[in-house]
Amino acid sequence: MFEFVESIAAIESMNIDTEKQNTVDVLAYVLSVGDATTLISKKSGKELTKCDVILADDSGTQITMTLWGKDAEKASSTIPANEMVAVRRARLSEYNGGKSLSGPSNVMPAKEDPGVSQSPAFCRLQQWYQQTGGQGARSLSNTGGGYGQPVSFGERKEIADIKREQLGYQNEKGDYITFKGTIQFFKKDKEGGAWYPACPNPEEPCKQRCKVMQSASGMGESWTCERCNGTYDRCVRRWVFSGVVEDPSGSTWVSFFNESAETMFDGKTADEIHQLSADGPPSDAYDSVF
Repeated sequence: MFEFVESIAAIESMNIDTEKQNTVDVLAYVLSVGDATTLISKKSGKELTKCDVILADDSGTQITMTLWGKDAEKASSTIPANEMVAVRRARLSEYNGGKSLSGPSNVMPAKEDPGVSQSPAFCRLQQWYQQTGGQGARSLSNTGGGYGQPVSFGERKEIADIKREQLGYQNEKGDYITFKGTIQFFKKDKEGGAWYPACPNPEEPCKQRCKVMQSASGMGESWTCERCNGTYDRCVRRWVFSGVVEDPSGSTWVSFFNESAETMFDGKTADEIHQLSADGPPSDAYDSVF
């Protein structure tokens, strides 16, 4: 049986007890399910996988629920976007004045539970979403602005805050901030190119993200993926490189991953630039992107 909070807006005024785990049940619509991304914990050095799910309800408020590990990897196939879900025992946390949720938690389509689908809250929330599509909801979470909502100037950090507040060093799963800066330098001189070879399998568990190893056989060049145990005659190259960004308070190294790199490079993929480099003078095609 679920014990839903009154609304997502009501979460804003909830007090967080730092001595114990704070959990809530939430009835809400899924506005978006982000891609599973990886990060390296500065505290443990381990690679972590995360996925952000944006939830909203008829209080006109949204909140980010972050899933980790295997839950993050399968989120896009198990959590239905633009549908109402019932979330059981999501962990509630607070950072920099914002509230967010995290898993593991039990997420199920609300219509599959008779006790939920026949409730007044279900009907009220369904009517709200049909009328609004979930648009215009304000975010409680300081994790990048949520579903198309820009972070206010007051919530932005300066680069100097990263060192002063030791962001990313005390929390194993990372800290999330928004800042505005100017890119000063791309570190593009990575051996083999500013990308990595990924598995071409578009389905779970790889979804063209997992790194593959190159091998040679009697049949010619091949690529092997340990995640799905597949062997392929090609790979999909994905951008990954670092650079320096600065603002008036200082500068810092940042990492650029595939989606953000393609946006900066006007949609040019790493595969395209790799092929151009192979067909012509490598430095010309490669340097023209940066």
